[in-house]
Amino acid sequence: MKVLALDLGKKRIGVAVSDSQCKLAVPVGVIKRSDTWQSDISAISDMVVRLGASKVVVGLPLSLNGKEGQAALDATCEAKSLSEALTVPVVLHDERFSTAVAHNYFKETGTSHKKRRDKIDAAAATVILQSWLDCYGDSTSANSGGGFAPSKRF
Repeated sequence: MKVLALDLGKKRIGVAVSDSQCKLAVPVGVIKRSDTWQSDISAISDMVVRLGASKVVVGLPLSLNGKEGQAALDATCEAKSLSEALTVPVVLHDERFSTAVAHNYFKETGTSHKKRRDKIDAAAATVILQSWLDCYGDSTSANSGGGFAPSKRF
């Protein structure tokens, strides 16, 4: 089983996937946002099929105090419509600090700002997925991972 993770940005969607044992997250790349959410869903659906994912984890950008602001409400809405379009389960997972962790990694490795910009969304998706795998990856081959904080299943 593989799990796909998405970091939903306004311009790009970062994508990461787990190994088949749900132990390690690796970056896949980005999907550039199109003019319509339906086109984005189609691109995500193609990615799910191509990578053989049996679950999708969507980053939930909670505020530092854990409350849902507008960005979290938008991500929840998109995740819900994604769950209606896909044949695999979709869950939300707290993504606080995922982009900051990714930025710090690139900074520490000396990656230039230009190269960082091209990779940051996929790296953030990798951080989100690794966090989810660390929480739920061993739970019957990652078949759980929802229904309570910090993940929410549709």
